[in-house]
Formats: sequence, C-alpha cells, structure tokens
Amino acid sequence: MKMTDKVVKITTKQAEDMFLNEEKTALFKGTQFAGIVYFVNESGSRMINKNKALQKLVRTAITVGSNYESRVNRDLEKRGEEGNFTAQGMSGQTRLNKYVSQSDKSGKKNLISIVEHRNVPQTIYFHEGKKISFEKAKELDLFMPSYFEPKKTSGRGNMSEEKDFNYFTVGFDNILSIKIKGVKYIIEN
Repeated sequence: MKMTDKVVKITTKQAEDMFLNEEKTALFKGTQFAGIVYFVNESGSRMINKNKALQKLVRTAITVGSNYESRVNRDLEKRGEEGNFTAQGMSGQTRLNKYVSQSDKSGKKNLISIVEHRNVPQTIYFHEGKKISFEKAKELDLFMPSYFEPKKTSGRGNMSEEKDFNYFTVGFDNILSIKIKGVKYIIEN
C-alpha cells in the first residue's frame, strides 16, 4: 500500500452494493485493475471429514468488469484466427451485472474477477488452522491428483499461453480487502 492510498473500512454488504450499483454511481467506471486479498477453501484440496483439508490466503492483482468473450476473441484475432468464440453461461451462478454474480444455491454474491496468467498470486496455505507450505501439503497428500494435471488455457483452450488468464468468482464474504482506483477498502463485519 502506498502512503497516498486512502483507506476506507466497509462491510461485506457495502462492498456488494459498491459493485452492484457501479453502473449508477460510476465510482470507478468500467473495467478496472484492482488488488485483492481473500481467504477461501482451496478448490484443489482433498476432503477430510466432509471439509476441505486446505484453505488459502491469497493476495493478487485482478481485473474487474472485463468481458471474457471479448478477451478470447481479441486474442484469436491477434493470432490471425477468426474471433468467433462464444462463452458458455456461468455454472451454478447468475450474473447480476458485469461485476457481480449470485450463487444459485446459496444466494451469496460473488465478485467476478480475472487474474492475468503472467501475474502470480501470493498464496499462503493453511491446514487445521495453521500455516503450511505448499511442499508440506503436497507431501501430506492434501491436494487431489487433478490439481496437478495440465490445464487448458481460457476459452476452452482457445487462448494463447502468453495471453492466458484465470476467470473466477470470489464470494464477497471471503474478501478481506480490495484496492481499486487508489482506495483500499478493508472489509470488516
């Protein structure tokens, strides 16, 4: 954080409203780069007693408000291919606007985000509430085998590797802070 950054404390609901009402308030206008810190279950983790064995604290740079389909098509066109990629609908979620989706099952709201492939998130893993190294988690067999399988690039394998990105959603209730347009929002409930 820079010394000139403004820090604002908000609730999860205020964070949701900020992104849900962005098109009306024009707080940060359109597609933006942001920094985010969040804490979630590791999706590639094994289940132990019906719970994920690993959790992770992640700090990364993201893009919000970006159009997934357009990004894939721009990359295809730059490579001299026809930009005719059509995105599939979000599985298990309903898009509320270009920033927010809602889980069909739980009703929880999620921030729609993109992490550029060249950006390596800073990740700290936890097992049973204690910090654990990636190597130790691997040694203890806490990751599912599928975690280590090669992944296709975005757009069902249509993106070039050098321009690839990770499209994901993160629940607002899992976000600890988000920095956008020089303002760091710390989420406290």
